[in-house]
Amino acid sequence: MTAPAPVLVLGIGNELLGDDGVGVVAARRLAPLLPPGVEVLDGSTLGLLLTPLLADRAAVLVLDAVSERHGPPGSIVLLRDAEIRRGHGMRATAHDVGLVDALSAVELMGRAPRHLALAGLVTEAPVCRFGLGPVARDRLPDVLGTACEVLRGWGVPGIRHRPGAKGSRPGALAPSGNAFEV
Repeated sequence: MTAPAPVLVLGIGNELLGDDGVGVVAARRLAPLLPPGVEVLDGSTLGLLLTPLLADRAAVLVLDAVSERHGPPGSIVLLRDAEIRRGHGMRATAHDVGLVDALSAVELMGRAPRHLALAGLVTEAPVCRFGLGPVARDRLPDVLGTACEVLRGWGVPGIRHRPGAKGSRPGALAPSGNAFEV
C-alpha cells in the first residue's frame, strides 16, 4: 500500500444543492495550481467515510460551504485546528458532523494531521440546483486565494497561484509559522 501524500486538499459538499457544492468546485479549480506533493480529493458528502482519507497526513486543508453564523453570504472564513474540531456545538458547515467525527477517529487512532485548516465561503441556503449561484461564483477566486495562502503558510512550494492576482487578498491571513517540508 502506498503512503498518502503529505498534504491533502479536500473539497466537501453536495453539488446538487447549489452553493453547498462550493468546496468541491473550489478543489477542482485549485488542483491544477498545486505541485505534485499535494493530493486534491472530492470528499463530496462522505462524512465518516472521510476517516481513511485524513489519516497519516502532515496537513489537511478542507474547502467547504460555511454557515451564516460566520457572516453574510459571500464572506470568506478560515478556521484552524481546534476551531474545526469544536464543530459539534454550533455547526460551522453543513458537513462538519461527519468531518468532525472523521477527525476525531483519526485522532483516536494516533494518525491525525499535524496541521488542519478549513477555508470556507458563507453561502445562501441550499437549493436544488446544479452549480453555484452568482455570489458563490463571484467569491470563488477569493476562496482559492485563501487556500493558497494557507498552503504557502504551511511551506508548500510551487503553487502556481500568484499572490496579488484577482481573488488572492494578500496579507489577509496571519502567517502561521507552521512550515514543514513536502
